[in-house]
Amino acid sequence: MYIGMKKELSVVFLGFAAILFVAGCGSAPIVEDLDESLYPEGDSQVLGEQIDSKEDVSEVSYAVSTETSRLEWTGTKVVGTAHNGLVRASSGTILVGEDNTIVSGEVTIDMSTMECIDLEGDGAESLIGHLSGPDFFDIEKFPTSKFALTSVEKNESEDNAYTITGNLTIKDVTKELVTPAIITFSETGLVGDATFSIDRTEWNLVYGSGKFFKGLGDNVIDDSIAFTLHLEATK
Repeated sequence: MYIGMKKELSVVFLGFAAILFVAGCGSAPIVEDLDESLYPEGDSQVLGEQIDSKEDVSEVSYAVSTETSRLEWTGTKVVGTAHNGLVRASSGTILVGEDNTIVSGEVTIDMSTMECIDLEGDGAESLIGHLSGPDFFDIEKFPTSKFALTSVEKNESEDNAYTITGNLTIKDVTKELVTPAIITFSETGLVGDATFSIDRTEWNLVYGSGKFFKGLGDNVIDDSIAFTLHLEATK
């Protein structure tokens, strides 16, 4: 009986030794070739550590200057006087890609900054009060206007000349606007200028319009409003 137990212990000991030998002398686990299609292009993964080698995006954001950017306006009566003034930008961003290609942009106009240039004192105050009220821009209800770029095309025949297309929003009405523009780039930013006119009635600015009201006589106000946009933006 003793001999039988001794043999059994020997077998157990040999089996345990074999396990230790395999564990101590065995090579590291083999990592099979990775399927590169499972990972995003430009990335690599080695034993659970992923290295991202994607390139940085080349587009640069330009901030619109609220101090120097402005939208000048001119409104006229069909018979009689014209008035002009300006409103200022409250915020804006222009995204520029490689080779000074404008990718997108948006400018918000603060309607409460409306000024009259050709009048002073009570005359200017009265005009701005009327333009700010429900008859015109109703700035208490619609405190901002906005222009959002949808495309910018360079005119190859003239330096710094472009055609810009975008959506102009006034009083919650949005219409497409296409206008020529001059855009100049520098090391620190850009300057843009565009002159255009709109039919104000398309944005529900119908006060004094001969198309909507009869018998106004000399008080008819031209449906066309002329604008000059001056925009400065820095990187």
